[in-house]
Amino acid sequence: MKKITFFVSALLLSACSSNGVVEEYAGEKGDQLLIQTGNYSALVNRYQKQVKESPSPELRFKLANALYLSGDPEAAQFQLALIPQDDLKNAELDMLRANVAFDLNKNNVAEQFINAALRRNDRYAEAYNLKGLLLAQRGSLQEAKKSFDAARQYGFDDAIVKNNLAMVAMLQGNFELAADILLPLVRNGRADSTVEANLLLALAKSGRTREFSQLMSTQGSNAAMREKYISLNQAKAINQFSQSKITQRPTTLPTALPNLEKEKDLAEPSAIIAARTLSPKREILPKEKPKDVIPAPKTPAPIVEKPTASADEMKLLLAKKRLKAALEAKRRGEEIKPVPVAKTASTPKKKVKKSRSRYLVTDMNYVVQGTDAQYTVTSDFELGSIRTEYLEKRKKWVFDIKGAKDFTIKRRRYLTDGPVKKIVLGEHPGFVRVVLEMRENTPQKPELLVENNTLTIRWKS
Repeated sequence: MKKITFFVSALLLSACSSNGVVEEYAGEKGDQLLIQTGNYSALVNRYQKQVKESPSPELRFKLANALYLSGDPEAAQFQLALIPQDDLKNAELDMLRANVAFDLNKNNVAEQFINAALRRNDRYAEAYNLKGLLLAQRGSLQEAKKSFDAARQYGFDDAIVKNNLAMVAMLQGNFELAADILLPLVRNGRADSTVEANLLLALAKSGRTREFSQLMSTQGSNAAMREKYISLNQAKAINQFSQSKITQRPTTLPTALPNLEKEKDLAEPSAIIAARTLSPKREILPKEKPKDVIPAPKTPAPIVEKPTASADEMKLLLAKKRLKAALEAKRRGEEIKPVPVAKTASTPKKKVKKSRSRYLVTDMNYVVQGTDAQYTVTSDFELGSIRTEYLEKRKKWVFDIKGAKDFTIKRRRYLTDGPVKKIVLGEHPGFVRVVLEMRENTPQKPELLVENNTLTIRWKS
């Protein structure tokens, strides 16, 4: 019993000791620790207590920054409005004001503070990135690209800037360039969900099915992959720019510098404090429609249709009216005259022939039918002639599907059973080539069966 008591006492002493170390560390470097761990609510509570005790401009700046990082730009704006314009003159403070105004959809105010920050520091990378977002929203894509390039030159997060440059390329209709910009980010593991979504859209719009299928190879079946590709290929570009919040702002600010002119017209009016709060992460949509911008799809207004009676209901209604009229005429002793029935000619609907730009090979399967080996190739169009060739030295059977332009399935597939050990698909001018690499020399020509959009390749045992 004494041993157990001693062990519990030692454990309690060690716990108290470790808590003391944590408290001491939090007292010295608590701000950076909370920022690095993303514990912004605790950071807000810490600064609120400090501001209550000593409401200095520097502490209000810290509190406003913590509120902004926690996703509450309205509360951050309230604290910033309490900082006199002449007390603190610093590019970091101007940048925080710009970010808060931007998140509150007050772009004119945000632009004023961006310009103020750049006047104090003409190499401010974050300011150039936010300025690019504002220019892109206006439709000034070339100027936006220059701002993003400047942000990249002065050391802003490369992945964020590359995503924004890719979005500019997509809005200009250059999906090939957008895919080339974003693809290295995904391959190097530096992409977030926004970058991956933009890359999938760029690959689908540019018709690069090979990279698309490789990127989607682990995300569902071939049918789901094909459906995703077709929907993105027909979609319009939606603006997904990246703003990014700077989580490592300085914890101290210098006091007012001498001989600096007052920044006029930068003070926010009191009406701004009552502005509605928007989500920090929002889509940037251009206000104007320049020639080089792909407009976002407009959602049509809902059409409320009045209920209409069917043909059978109309006939029944007319019959009831005729019967009622006949009974009334009989009671009055009048001669009943037959009512002519108007014939309604139904106008045949014209079939709209849809023009197609791509003919795809969509699936490839291996099926065992008894002792026979059977391979099926499926397309999204009606198949025609199939060219067949056997390469004896390479032990390969080649099937050329004429008319096919591309494919939405994996380029290579390895099989563990059956006479075929590997299936390879390739794109060629005017046809898609299906290559079956055999385990042994198989010169015997397989039985080919073409039915609508399905090609069946069968070797009988």
